[in-house]
Amino acid sequence: MEDVYLVRFEDAPDTAMNLRYEPAANNNRKNVNWHEEYLLDTVLDALRSE
Repeated sequence: MEDVYLVRFEDAPDTAMNLRYEPAANNNRKNVNWHEEYLLDTVLDALRSE
């Protein structure tokens, strides 16, 4: 099964956005867009609770 992602308009940058599946080699965690935060069900659940 393939994952489906949803990026809310408010979260989308003006240029490009990358989703990270693994930590960076330099262990940078600041301003990282983790893929699990944008899974369709995760975003829909958040929208329903607003």
